Amino acid sequence: MHEFYNNVVQKYAEQYYGEAAAQAGTNGPYNKKETFVRTTSHWTVTFSALYEMTKETRYLDIVRRFSQSLKNAVEQSPNGAVVCIPKAIEPFSRTNGLIGLAWLIEGLVAAFEVLSDQTLLDAAEKVFFSQKYDFHMHVWKMIEPNGKELGVDKPFNHELWFCMAAAKLVHQRSNEEICRQIGDYMAHMESQFTIYRTGLLSHNGLKTGEWKWDLKAQLRRVYCAITKKGITSKRSDRIEYERAYHLFSLYAFAWLYLFYPEAEVFRSRKFALLKKFGLAENNFIYFPNKNSYAYGYNSPAYELPLIEYVFGTGKDEQCAERLLNLHQKYNITPDGSSYTENVPDGVTLDARVYEIMQYYMLKESHHE
Repeated sequence: MHEFYNNVVQKYAEQYYGEAAAQAGTNGPYNKKETFVRTTSHWTVTFSALYEMTKETRYLDIVRRFSQSLKNAVEQSPNGAVVCIPKAIEPFSRTNGLIGLAWLIEGLVAAFEVLSDQTLLDAAEKVFFSQKYDFHMHVWKMIEPNGKELGVDKPFNHELWFCMAAAKLVHQRSNEEICRQIGDYMAHMESQFTIYRTGLLSHNGLKTGEWKWDLKAQLRRVYCAITKKGITSKRSDRIEYERAYHLFSLYAFAWLYLFYPEAEVFRSRKFALLKKFGLAENNFIYFPNKNSYAYGYNSPAYELPLIEYVFGTGKDEQCAERLLNLHQKYNITPDGSSYTENVPDGVTLDARVYEIMQYYMLKESHHE
């Protein structure tokens, strides 16, 4: 593990020793105060990985306490949907849509992998089933902690990550109904997203059940297919915003590929272009307008190395080094003491080191 990442995790291992949960962030540049759930889930994954790699019990102690807090939150929810953004006002979800629950499932599953506590998987399943799958639309619909349905989660990456988290769950405990929902979603996944001619992923999904929204999405898709010039936007920074999220989505695709390499979506031309764009490192060097969503939030340094490793380009270690240099250049003061520009939420960015930790964990597991 690189010295920089080791320094980050050791700082928090010290800070969180004896604590019941991690410090809450503000959902990055969106500046929405969160509960402890997201960062605690992320750090649970990190400390589980550190325990797997080192067998040091101090990491296991943190995992045990953090996972208990996560499990308690699930058990205290009437339906398993846990509040992640307490002051969210409809139509925004208090769970942060599907993505907040996806992160929670990841943390519970990671804790199970080192604690072998079946009640953690029970909690993860409760979280999963708190949301409603629509077999006609082939998407999940958001359900609030109070049981109210809010419709389809519009960002495609939210649905994608929920599917990926569910795949991690059934990898540890197969559940026929969860497998059925994953299978249906993946069988129809290609129709849920669209790309620009470059391969850049468009941020929003194509099917929401809201006819005006869906019509616009379909028109954008047709325009992209016919003109080969991409999708126009009134917002000059929209493309850069989507570029800042491309690797976040491809990261989830990479995990799904590990579980379901024969899935039809991975043989499609659309995915081939999406993957090609993501593996072109130069696409993620410079973000003049939206760096707070890139290196300050969805850092390519955290995400691209695992993508490179999973899709077998053989450049993951060099990529990891180069992008970490950029991550430090954009985000860290020269003496390494604090975050400065482009980092609106250092607490959450630090917690997202869990993405690169999974890269190191994956490499180690393959080398054993």
